[in-house]
Amino acid sequence: MTSSKNPSRSSIGSKPSAASVHIAENLAALKTMMASATDFQKPMVFFMDALVDDPNFMAAGKLSRDKKLKGLFRLISETLYRQVMPQHAQTASHLLITTLEKLSFSHSGGQIGNNILTFIYFHDIDQGMAAMAGMTGPGETLFARFSAQQFIPSGDFSFVPGNSQTRH
Repeated sequence: MTSSKNPSRSSIGSKPSAASVHIAENLAALKTMMASATDFQKPMVFFMDALVDDPNFMAAGKLSRDKKLKGLFRLISETLYRQVMPQHAQTASHLLITTLEKLSFSHSGGQIGNNILTFIYFHDIDQGMAAMAGMTGPGETLFARFSAQQFIPSGDFSFVPGNSQTRH
């Protein structure tokens, strides 16, 4: 008989499930795609189609309460929002961050003004991507590739655009 604290002998050294291997492969492809993309829509569409639509992926993560990451996502969303509405200040809300710790990956959704936000972030390479889509109007989506650089011990971040010569 086994207890919940001790794994059964059959689970020791067991191989990862096919679903977890598939998730890891898709995240590796996304990481490569995101890091080299010149068209930021492609990695975000891949994320939505290959990962978000996969119920195993959605079940694999754990909710994160990482204040630094939440602050970073807020800073980026407010920066994107000012691109569209420079005269209006808004704060991102409903940021729900999910982390797959073993794969060094987090993703989030949220809202700012009348816009929906999506974030993907690879902790190990300190690089991520954001998308902000309007729920009203012409339906333009703004994309940003970013790197978080911690520069104050309190956990504040600077925003560094990934490729300032490309506008999407």
